[in-house]
Amino acid sequence: MQLEELIGGLEKEEELIIKDYLVKTKKKTTPEKIIEKLEELSYEELTKDASIAKLLGYENFDNYDEVGVYTKGYRILSKVPRMPSNIVENLVDSFKSFQHILAADIESLDDVDGIGEIRARTIKQSLKRMQEQFVFDNLI
Repeated sequence: MQLEELIGGLEKEEELIIKDYLVKTKKKTTPEKIIEKLEELSYEELTKDASIAKLLGYENFDNYDEVGVYTKGYRILSKVPRMPSNIVENLVDSFKSFQHILAADIESLDDVDGIGEIRARTIKQSLKRMQEQFVFDNLI
């Protein structure tokens, strides 16, 4: 029971993390396919930035430390109460990154398909609460 409490829901989190950083390509790679490929990698390959970056669709770079990679926001937006996955998809498609979603005003959020003024306010309030909680948790 304790083990389930500790690791329950990790599969969904894993998929959302991959969706957060997956580059959209013509191949239509899914998080499930990436997870399968990750499971096939050796320990040494998993510790190399280039191995993970290639699976996520990033091109070859000499130094991956210099590449700007930003979350799209799937993982955090899925924690907003009563937020259907199709609305999360619409938000990410409209704003392209979580930073843009955070910076958006209520009117911009309201313009997204499936989001009205009430849901836009709920999104802003929920994200603000999460930010405050994160700051508070890091102070302790």
